[in-house]
Amino acid sequence: MIELNITKAPVEQAGRTWSRTAPVKLEGVESTGVSNEYTYAGGFDALVEYAQEYINANAGKTLQVTATVRREAGGMAQLTLSTTAYKEVVEEEEEPEEGGGGTVAPPEEETGTEVSIEVSGSVEDILCHPRFRNVNFDTMAGIALQKLARGADPEEEFEWGGLTFKVGEQAANVDGWELVTRASSYYVPHVVATITDNGRGGVETVFTISNPPGLSTPGGYNWLSMGGGMQTVGGKRRRVRKYMLSGPGGWDPEIYAV
Repeated sequence: MIELNITKAPVEQAGRTWSRTAPVKLEGVESTGVSNEYTYAGGFDALVEYAQEYINANAGKTLQVTATVRREAGGMAQLTLSTTAYKEVVEEEEEPEEGGGGTVAPPEEETGTEVSIEVSGSVEDILCHPRFRNVNFDTMAGIALQKLARGADPEEEFEWGGLTFKVGEQAANVDGWELVTRASSYYVPHVVATITDNGRGGVETVFTISNPPGLSTPGGYNWLSMGGGMQTVGGKRRRVRKYMLSGPGGWDPEIYAV
């Protein structure tokens, strides 16, 4: 385990400045390339005490910390905390080749593909449910279904073409009409998948129906490309692509290109 050398860390207290560095042991570790710097203002003694507590709290972690407190005019002081993160280097053991001596060549670098799923949701009107996708709401049955969904009593009457009809009797002509008597809205999940890999190719066209690699697709559903880009992690460029899962029936190919 990597330890911070706190007890032997150099300490300098000369007039207007106090500083301390808690380095990691450099054997068996390498920098992650992540460094941060934080600044705080306050009383000199209070900042020194905070800096010491911060260093002690990070003991035994792969973090190099440098804390510097400087007195400034007006009796105030400023604390600067600089941190550099390290990670342990794990060496892979070489295994002997079957049927003879020698060693096996280390495996080639993996693609490093990562897939993350984010799930959110929204509340939609019950009349937007896929069950009513093909309902014509300008017909007598469609109008009756809307009235029932808005709280009308099934025995309530309404006029159509000079004649009077009961809301419940006409709404019953729509397949699945019972849904509107049990709920006025329904919850719609939104699933977004993010694929990060070492690919160098370009990102797919935004808002096109796609078949992303490594993602299973439920029957009757499909994915819509949401674009993406490139990110840099530890000095290496990584490709990022995002996809949104459709609802039942899939994304409409007449609206979204394939």
